[in-house]
Amino acid sequence: MRAVVTGGTGFVGSHLAERLVAEHADVDCLVRPTSSLGWLRPLPLRLREASLFDADGLRHALGGAELVFHVAGRIRARHDAEYRRDNVLATELVARACLEARPAPRRLVVVSSQAAAGPAPPERPAREDDVPRPVSAYGRSKLAAERIALDFADRLEVTVVRPSTVYGPRDQALLPLFRLVGRRVAPRLPGDPVVSIVHVRDLIDCIWRAATAPHAAGRVYFAAADPPASFGALLDLIGRAMGVRPLALPVPAPLLLGAGVLSGLLNRLGGEPRPFDLAKARDMLRVGWVCSAERAAAELGWRPRVSHAEGLAETAAWYRRQGWL
Repeated sequence: MRAVVTGGTGFVGSHLAERLVAEHADVDCLVRPTSSLGWLRPLPLRLREASLFDADGLRHALGGAELVFHVAGRIRARHDAEYRRDNVLATELVARACLEARPAPRRLVVVSSQAAAGPAPPERPAREDDVPRPVSAYGRSKLAAERIALDFADRLEVTVVRPSTVYGPRDQALLPLFRLVGRRVAPRLPGDPVVSIVHVRDLIDCIWRAATAPHAAGRVYFAAADPPASFGALLDLIGRAMGVRPLALPVPAPLLLGAGVLSGLLNRLGGEPRPFDLAKARDMLRVGWVCSAERAAAELGWRPRVSHAEGLAETAAWYRRQGWL
């Protein structure tokens, strides 16, 4: 079986590439000339320089693959146009290239985000058939990408996986929280919002099952572990994983929003986009980002195996070995 992965140099993509190799797939990872290849170099796979915006090159790269995993995407940007280009347009071009490649791939798996559905409280977790209500430019771009990919479903097998907050070795998104807790500071947000999370290994298992289950074509699946965790409980678990007892520090909503405004202004001045801005601050003040993975359990037989405590301890230990903490 030949599989092609976009975004293979990233956090989720590199773990997916490892799983595909373990499944004895013949793997191609499409990379940019400027990509850092550190996680992929030890793996027995092919690294192919290709642009998602080069239609001819993309068709050639995807031809003959059985499975295409579209993991590449932009998670932070200075302007909404960057989200539209790298999330929406890129997904359309990948789906179109799958149709036009010869031989054409059997299935395209699009890795989206819970942000495409929008926030949901713990008493009413988001489900795949709910009307999506994204609240950020990022979430809107991921929803648009999903819809474009699924528009091809009458001519191509398309499956969408929506991860909740993903963590684990190589993740940089939650690293600032680990560093804060390491300094014995645990910020407490107003309302102590509840979030769904999933360890990267469990997410990869969900993606693999979504790619290989015959009846998963045309379906959308959330990937989240039970139970969801409040922000405060998550920080407490990180503290235990690091062997520290951080001091709870309440963060008033105006302070959080002000920090988001300032970070957003710095974003617009140029340079690498910052992971925190006003939209992210508002996201953190929602009552919850909770989703249900019941469909993945029922249709894919997917069950997360990594507990929050085990996964966060593994992540902290990995950060330490890498010198990130």
